Amino acid sequence: MKKLLFLGFGLLLFSFNFCLADNSHRGGRNQQESAIRLEEIVVTPYRYPQKVQKAPVSIGVITQEDIKKSNAQTIPDVLRTQAGLVVRDYYGTGTRVAVDLRGFGETAGSNTLVLVDGRRVNEIDLSGVDWNQIPLDRVEKIEIARGSHSVLYGDNAVGGVINIITKKGKGDLNFEIDTVGGSYDMNKQKIYLSGSQNEFSYFLGANRHYTKGYRENSFYEGNDFSGRFTYNFSDFLSLGLSGGYNDSDFGLPGALRESDLDNRSRRDTKYPDDEVSQTDWFTDLNIEINPTSDFQINTHFSFRRKKVDNDLRSSSYIWKSNIDTFGFTPSFKLEKEIFGRESVLTGGIDLYHSESEMDDYSFYGLSFYEGSKMRETDINKKTIGYYLQNEISLFDYLIFNAGYRYEKAKYSFNSQPISGAWTMDPFWSDTKVNEKLSVSEEALNVGLNYIYNDFSRLFIRFSKGYRLPATDEYYSIWAAPPVNTDLCPQSFDSYEIGLAHGFSSNISIELTLFNMNIKNELYYDPISFENRNYDKTRHRGVEFGFSWKPLEQLSFLSSYTYTSASFRGGDYNRNQIPMVPHHKASLSSTWQINKNWQLSTVLNYTGRRYFISDQSNEYPKMKDYLTVDLKGSYRFGNNRVFAGINDVFDKKYSEYGAISTMYNERGYYPSPGRNFIAGCSFRF
Repeated sequence: MKKLLFLGFGLLLFSFNFCLADNSHRGGRNQQESAIRLEEIVVTPYRYPQKVQKAPVSIGVITQEDIKKSNAQTIPDVLRTQAGLVVRDYYGTGTRVAVDLRGFGETAGSNTLVLVDGRRVNEIDLSGVDWNQIPLDRVEKIEIARGSHSVLYGDNAVGGVINIITKKGKGDLNFEIDTVGGSYDMNKQKIYLSGSQNEFSYFLGANRHYTKGYRENSFYEGNDFSGRFTYNFSDFLSLGLSGGYNDSDFGLPGALRESDLDNRSRRDTKYPDDEVSQTDWFTDLNIEINPTSDFQINTHFSFRRKKVDNDLRSSSYIWKSNIDTFGFTPSFKLEKEIFGRESVLTGGIDLYHSESEMDDYSFYGLSFYEGSKMRETDINKKTIGYYLQNEISLFDYLIFNAGYRYEKAKYSFNSQPISGAWTMDPFWSDTKVNEKLSVSEEALNVGLNYIYNDFSRLFIRFSKGYRLPATDEYYSIWAAPPVNTDLCPQSFDSYEIGLAHGFSSNISIELTLFNMNIKNELYYDPISFENRNYDKTRHRGVEFGFSWKPLEQLSFLSSYTYTSASFRGGDYNRNQIPMVPHHKASLSSTWQINKNWQLSTVLNYTGRRYFISDQSNEYPKMKDYLTVDLKGSYRFGNNRVFAGINDVFDKKYSEYGAISTMYNERGYYPSPGRNFIAGCSFRF
């Protein structure tokens, strides 16, 4: 790894020197074109709109055009080509997906913060983000801020932040109808209505998605309804209101062990009756006040309710949960000169209150009691975080950024058994729980951004941050005691150095080196069957991106990521963290054959990695894999038709796998093979 870091640092210095030399003789026309291209405005690194080149962080942006070029049907699909991101879709339908930034393996979902228009969608437990509740067709763009952002966002923002920005209405009344079909009986239909009139803008959408799935019992059926409205009363006040409703049903085919694959198809399942039904709805009110031209106040009031019914017939277990989350996030932005230098101060309060109710049912017992409620559990989590961040231009080309956050969380756990005819069940527990605890953490960051021309920058950054334990990391009715008060929050120090450079309007690169030292990283111990803290871990790596447009009609995008995530002490000292590949790469190309025809190709490669629950690194690694996707589209007027092939060469692979500690055997979640997709879009 030291050799790799020296090599990466050498590449960084070489690129920087080459850039300076290259800039000395470049013509003004290309500089102007590239400057315009890189004047992109992003929100995530600041919590307010700002030019991307001013941020001392690594930023990736996925636009609507990028989405249209791909075969992606879900947001995780379109994230696969991004540097630093590893996507693991358990069933190939988007229902159970882990998006990993900077090498966290099994706990990736808890170390990557996901936002929708700035609203948190990570749950307080380990259930993960429901990516299907955000239809890809609603997305305006996706911003990926790599690295720690604990100061601005608090919990979960360890490896990075993914901010999904949805569409707003603009222009004349626009009516759009889309339909898509493909392998495994997949079909999607959507209807969108949007536009704006004077100070009012509106967007309304309905979306239906069904697929039988690649494997038996991997079906998905979902419906989504959403709306977003804004009204600018004056330069002083504007209001925004958004909301959405999603309901879905899907199967859980589970894993297939090696012995199963000897006599079963990889499309088979051992759990044909395990299913989940859920509903998820939210509303968000945004109030923006501008008392003066240099002072802005922005406040969000949000509410979300997620209801999930888990029917796991294979283990004779049913539970139903309901999570209500209230959010209040006022913030301000103040632009003032300090000693004649531009300065932007931002700060705010993030207040969240989540109430979780869970009822446990069972089919176990001396008799068959279907739907017998055995336990009622209430878990609450309240967090309040205060943050300040300042950005000051020391010189026109040198920007200093510093921030601080303090956050406090309070948990309460209350669980009561319910007596009944099943009381004699050997699996029934009469344990009562009534426990409270509180934790507090701090975060800070310091960054320096050197803009050495209008379209290139070099940055260095240091940050300290944390992750709070999820509620079901603290709590399990089967543990002794049920609430593990000895579990510590996760803390870390992170160092980054990066370069973003445009050689011309047609060629640009991005290179980032990172090193993160973590104390008390949270994980599930497969030996003791409890959530614990590692002693120390280290996450190091290199993220590289390259874009090239040799011809007006032809463009290439590529990325490569090297990640080394390892234990630094304890029983697993110097072992690799499971499910983190050393190598991950992608290459995509777009050929605009003429003004109507377009052809796109995407190659994704993921390297070998250890199975989940193999912290001792005893088993052989999971095989690496390379997939190739093709897509052709034809545009006529405002309408479009397309067809595509995923996994052209029918590669047999699994994105996710785990060791069965009960059977001492490797288990696989087979990914879909070659499949086809076609659709059309009509816009009026």
